[in-house]
Amino acid sequence: KYLEAENCFKEAIKLIQLSPNPNKADLAYNNAYLASLYITLQNHNAAEPYVYKAIELLKLTVGENSRDYVNMISNLAYVNVGNGNYKKADSLHKLAITMIEKISGNKSVFYVGKLTVYATYC
Repeated sequence: KYLEAENCFKEAIKLIQLSPNPNKADLAYNNAYLASLYITLQNHNAAEPYVYKAIELLKLTVGENSRDYVNMISNLAYVNVGNGNYKKADSLHKLAITMIEKISGNKSVFYVGKLTVYATYC
C-alpha cells in the first residue's frame, strides 16, 4: 500500500504542477502527505525535499500561524533526527513548540502534543 500511496502522491504533484494555474494549497498538501509517508517509512532523505517544498508552499497559502505549517516544521525536525542532525532537530522542535503556543496557547492539546514529541526526541 505504501508504494501505491507514494505513486499517487507523486502523480498528483506532477498533475498539479502541469496545470495552467496550479493550486498552491493542493501542491503544498500533496508534498506534505508524501513527506509524511517517507517519514513513516523512515526514509528521511527522500522526505526532506518534500518537507521543504511543503513548508515553502504552506507559508504562502496558510501562513506561518497555522497548525499545518507548524506540523511541517515538526516533520523537518523528525527528518533531522532521522539523519542524525540532533542539534538542528532540537532547535526545530523548540521552534514548533513556541509557534504552537503562540497559535493555540499553552493549555491546548496541540501544545501538549508538541511538548510530548519533544520529550520523546530530546
